Amino acid sequence: MPNRSNVESRRPGTFQIDAVVGHNDSASTPSHFIAMNLDRGATVIEIPGGDPSKAEIYPGPTLIGDGQDLTPVTLTIRDVNGDGKVELLTVQEQRLFRRLSVFIGGCTWQAIEAVSVAFGDDAALVLDVVGSLNDKNLLRQSVQEEEEIRLMLLETIHEYGLEALAASGRCKQPGRHTRPIISRWHRKQHCSSS
Repeated sequence: MPNRSNVESRRPGTFQIDAVVGHNDSASTPSHFIAMNLDRGATVIEIPGGDPSKAEIYPGPTLIGDGQDLTPVTLTIRDVNGDGKVELLTVQEQRLFRRLSVFIGGCTWQAIEAVSVAFGDDAALVLDVVGSLNDKNLLRQSVQEEEEIRLMLLETIHEYGLEALAASGRCKQPGRHTRPIISRWHRKQHCSSS
């Protein structure tokens, strides 16, 4: 039930959900999640296994546009890779996951780094975040004849990533924003190898 003062002030309340996510929880003591919009910032509080002493706060994206301070924040917890366990991704993993979804047929490490740096990420951290996504079985690696290793999202995960990118409101046509960055990167690689 919404908080009365939130309704009267037209401010969004909180969204709450319980789920077993593997953070010191079980079916009898699931983790509790509280999502809210704090001054246009999506914020999630996790209480692992119902233990408030281990609470974590996850800052989410900033909501941009008119009236976004009134937009409610909700959560969906999914098993995105089909292994029977739900995945919780850090903010950095979520951001990279959405960005990887623009690549059709996978991409190289260098392309991931180029896109990430172009959007303001620290190049030194990109490799760690890619490794973490790989450890969570969200990426697979392939090597084709005499080519570099390519990293790919599985098709259902790729589709979910595109949905997440579109839902973030940051990119209505996913490929449009990364094409110029990738083109500059390809030109740089071509020119430096000649």
